[in-house]
Amino acid sequence: MIRMRWDHQVVWREPSPTLSVREKVHSGHVGERLKEILPKAIKAAAEHATGYPFAIWHDVSGTIPDQIFDMEAGMQVFKGAVDADGFKISHLPGGNILQITYVGSYDGLSDAYTEIVQWMRANAFEPAGPPWDSYVDDAELTGVDNCRTLICWPVRSNAYNR
Repeated sequence: MIRMRWDHQVVWREPSPTLSVREKVHSGHVGERLKEILPKAIKAAAEHATGYPFAIWHDVSGTIPDQIFDMEAGMQVFKGAVDADGFKISHLPGGNILQITYVGSYDGLSDAYTEIVQWMRANAFEPAGPPWDSYVDDAELTGVDNCRTLICWPVRSNAYNR
């Protein structure tokens, strides 16, 4: 049996509208791009902002350390928001979502993702869409070691395929 560090939950979520921008980013520049994009997304969302800023990881290609991330980043918004300041209306997926709350430096997120994949295999689930991170805390206010990141991954059961 694999020892898990985080509490894994599968919850049902409705799709959530977002205001976001999508681009391909080299792995060495992801952090700096998010620091540029997310404050602008929050400002663009203005009174329509709800939930947390996020980044969806549509695809990762290449090999370490030369990975390219197909990243979509932005802010969750209320219905009725419109495209603004270079950000387009999109959505976070709905359905069965596997989620964990990771606490700590963003450098440790890859360990959390590794564990999520192990948990899926051990519990007869498989990915049903791209994962995303919702940034619950602002690192400048809470300190990077205390930041909470909600990692979400759409899943479907593959128990019948065993």
